[in-house]
Amino acid sequence: MKKKIIKLCAKDNVAIVISGLEKGAAVNLADGITITALNDIPKSHKIAIANIQKGEMVYRYCEEIGYATQPITIGEWVHTHNLDSLDMMQASKKQEDIV
Repeated sequence: MKKKIIKLCAKDNVAIVISGLEKGAAVNLADGITITALNDIPKSHKIAIANIQKGEMVYRYCEEIGYATQPITIGEWVHTHNLDSLDMMQASKKQEDIV
């Protein structure tokens, strides 16, 4: 079976979709877990490989990339509609410091 997602680190709660997934497509993680895409997910975008609670940190490639702005279910597309990046958090903090 051709690899469709990339997960590099045990603490990652998202993986990168290599060539895009259609809603309903199943992908297998190396540990044998099968995840079904709940949305169409574009190439190079993120899919949740664990349930992520609102406010919880999102990890990709062993790095914090932001936090969930709403609950995210396994198989869901993770993007700007449900993720606030650390860059945005830092910019917001700087803006608050100015005011």
